[in-house]
Amino acid sequence: MSTPHIIILAYHFPPHRTIAAVRTWNIAKHLALLGPDVTVVTIDAALWQRQDRDHPLYTTPLPANLHVIRLNPRLRAINTDEWNQPHHTLTWLTTAPIRRLFRLLRIELSIGWVWPLFSRPALHNRTSPTLLLATGGPFLSTFLAARRLARTLSIPYVLDYRDLWTTGNPHKHGLPFLLQRPFERVIASSAALVTTASHTMANHLREALNLSNHVYTLTNGYDPEAIESASPAVFPQPAIVYAGTLYPPHATLHPLLTSLRPLDLPSMPWQVHYYGPHTALVRRQAYDAGLSHRLVCHGDVHRTVAISAIKAAHCAVVVTASTPTAPTTINGVLTGKLFEILGTGTPVLLIAPPTSEAARVLDGRGYHCPPDDPGRMTHILRHVLTRPIHRYEPPFTYCWPRLVAAFYEHLHSLQLL
Repeated sequence: MSTPHIIILAYHFPPHRTIAAVRTWNIAKHLALLGPDVTVVTIDAALWQRQDRDHPLYTTPLPANLHVIRLNPRLRAINTDEWNQPHHTLTWLTTAPIRRLFRLLRIELSIGWVWPLFSRPALHNRTSPTLLLATGGPFLSTFLAARRLARTLSIPYVLDYRDLWTTGNPHKHGLPFLLQRPFERVIASSAALVTTASHTMANHLREALNLSNHVYTLTNGYDPEAIESASPAVFPQPAIVYAGTLYPPHATLHPLLTSLRPLDLPSMPWQVHYYGPHTALVRRQAYDAGLSHRLVCHGDVHRTVAISAIKAAHCAVVVTASTPTAPTTINGVLTGKLFEILGTGTPVLLIAPPTSEAARVLDGRGYHCPPDDPGRMTHILRHVLTRPIHRYEPPFTYCWPRLVAAFYEHLHSLQLL
């Protein structure tokens, strides 16, 4: 029996410093460790503005059967949000109208990333491809390319939804996404398998896209090796840590800071440490709450630094909704940072709707509080900050080796490998 060969289309992949690359890296690495040849197709590493050159991709040996092909995207000058640009003012100015049009029509600025895939034989390997796995977003470019490439190679393809695309995503709405929905329906219905990051998301896709094919939930997880390699930070006072991106207006630190105001007492030492790109927003909300003196902003840091901070915290915060009027699909948000906190054993303060799927994942390893109950949150935080640091046993269910092994077994059960 020949060795399976899995192609993974992954726009977000190390050294890109983003939580999306954590998922793609762990899926690729742990699939390779299970035996199949794995070829990841991604973009030229030098293009990323936010890079982590200390990532294990560069600091540890790769499995011999894990290969990475990096593409030089077309329409490079359009994507000024994520890619480094050559200092050619004329090029930047001439592409400005196209960039504005793409943003108006909600077309991804990264849409040209997969185009070189079809202009050169980039996928030659020791074995013929068996299966194609495309993980999105970006969705329009990645999923369209997956369908086309799978048909060219005469192999089945799997679509991995880290987020929702044209339906149910609170950050993506309007007529342009409505116009893209027929494309999504055709691409998803032709896939051999659709994977999602939560059960709520899976149920939503089945209903919204009328999917009759199989939908599998592959949640995010934590990497025991990455957590073990990070040394705990040292904080001078009991620390509340938030590490990651915020999504205003639906997910901010406003409810946390509001609930901390009654605890701003001379007899209670504590600090809020924020690690992420939204320092201006967090500083403004801390100022409005009268807690600027309690806030420490560390900026956009490497993932290892964030894990070190979480390991030393009295509690680490996860926010899926900061207002009670957040869209119902927020209930299905299972952000990657939740699982990394669980992997450290640090108690989680989850700010989420009462019916949030994240609360079920938490399973007693911390505290769940709705965003509109600041009194309960204050009580929880007083309890956490005035007692010695407590640690939980990390849940084996959500470690990446186990998650990917179950996924690999499922692919075999469907005879896709």
